[in-house]
Amino acid sequence: MPSPKPFNPRAPRWQRAFPAAQRGAYLALQRDLEKTAVEISFLTPALSNAVTTVEHLEGVIFEGLTEGMRKIIPAGRLDAIRDEVYDRMRQRHAQLMRRLAARQVHVRVLFLKDHLARDLRAAPELALPRYRQLLKLAEEGVLSFRLIPRLNASLLEKAGGSFALIYNLRRGSAEADVAVASAAQATSPRLTGRQLVAQNTPEALSRVAQFERYWNAALGAAASRALVETEVERSASRSRR
Repeated sequence: MPSPKPFNPRAPRWQRAFPAAQRGAYLALQRDLEKTAVEISFLTPALSNAVTTVEHLEGVIFEGLTEGMRKIIPAGRLDAIRDEVYDRMRQRHAQLMRRLAARQVHVRVLFLKDHLARDLRAAPELALPRYRQLLKLAEEGVLSFRLIPRLNASLLEKAGGSFALIYNLRRGSAEADVAVASAAQATSPRLTGRQLVAQNTPEALSRVAQFERYWNAALGAAASRALVETEVERSASRSRR
């Protein structure tokens, strides 16, 4: 029986799966793909953890990551693995913010309408700057976002869960490479699910179609923006009382 071919991210088509304890390696590969991407599309239950603020990373995300990993990682390895994962998340976030500021990438964001008010109620002091940043990036034209009504996290998980689509130019080709990075959000209680990165495979292409179907059925850009603005103002009003 021939030996399996070694993983080669420079090949036109490949995929690699990661166990839960290798979340850091999964995120490092995703970070490297996003480094040169011309477009990244996120489909997640809550607003993507890549589109956040440093304060939100240090607060809500770090705490949620700790709780989620405590259920699946032995106590003796928890701190080291969690810290590696958190470091990779910070790297991805900083890289994405730099590239957005330089207008080197366009980002599309899809998330569930139900999570908007929930996030703003749970930790308004951290969530408010995050959603204001989302509105600012959309106003600058480097990011587009839409909210999905009539869907909850459980149904989204059954339909394939959360993922990012990462588009990179391929020299000499009229088509871009597309990679899918598929895993539960780091703050999700379902961190035991599979973690997969695949480029130009049937699964990657099927995720492109899935994203586009959700995108076109979601609330439009104007309606999504108006809803976020309303919820942000409502949350800010509660905070001032």
